[in-house]
Amino acid sequence: MQALDLLDPQSMSWQPPADPGGTLVWYDTLRAESSFDFTGVTTCVESGDSGDTHAVDPTPPEPAQVFFYLVRAANSCPAGQNTGPLGYRSDGTPIAGRSCP
Repeated sequence: MQALDLLDPQSMSWQPPADPGGTLVWYDTLRAESSFDFTGVTTCVESGDSGDTHAVDPTPPEPAQVFFYLVRAANSCPAGQNTGPLGYRSDGTPIAGRSCP
């Protein structure tokens, strides 16, 4: 998936994956205060948003505060078992992210 485009302090959009692996794709958008931790203190901004490639975070950052976002694409194949990685850091280690409802 390509990088996020920030439309304003609370809105973002992205391009869908080139090969979504199925016909029905949905997205989870996660927000964290650290670019290295999407499993601990992380907020699910949107969950299971089908086909919609934009999100609005209702919580704007405070002055001098930074939020980091991770958009996870999923599909219904095979039988809802999406076991692929969420991406890799520049050093090659896989990115982990918490589950969204």
